Amino acid sequence: MANAAEHMTASGIAGAITYLAMCRYYHRHPTIGGALTGIGVAVVSGMGPDLLEPALHPNHRQFCHSITAGALVLKAGTSICNDANRQWTELAKIVTACIIVGYLTHLVLDACTQKGLPILGKPGA
Repeated sequence: MANAAEHMTASGIAGAITYLAMCRYYHRHPTIGGALTGIGVAVVSGMGPDLLEPALHPNHRQFCHSITAGALVLKAGTSICNDANRQWTELAKIVTACIIVGYLTHLVLDACTQKGLPILGKPGA
C-alpha cells in the first residue's frame, strides 16, 4: 500500500504537471505562485480518500476509494473545466483540475496495490 509520503509526492508531481499543462492550454504564463498553489491543492486533495476513510484497518477502502468515486470526481472535473463552462474563470478551472488530479492520483496508486480498488465499496468492512 502506498504510504502518505508516496501519495503526497505523486499528487504534488501530478499537480505541477497539471498546472503547467492547463497554463499551456489557456495560453497563460506559468508563475511560481501558481505552480505552488497547484502542487499544494493537489497534495491536499491527494490525501482526501484517506482523510474521508482513514486506514484504520486493511479493508478501509470503501466508496471514497472506489472506481465509482474516481469516475464521479473525473466527471465533475470535466464538467467544470471544459470550454463550454463560462461561469468559472480560467484560474478556477486550473485549480480545480489540480484538485481533481490529486484525488485521482491517490486512487491510481491504491489501484496498483494487491488490494486494488472496489467498484463501489465493500459492505460491512
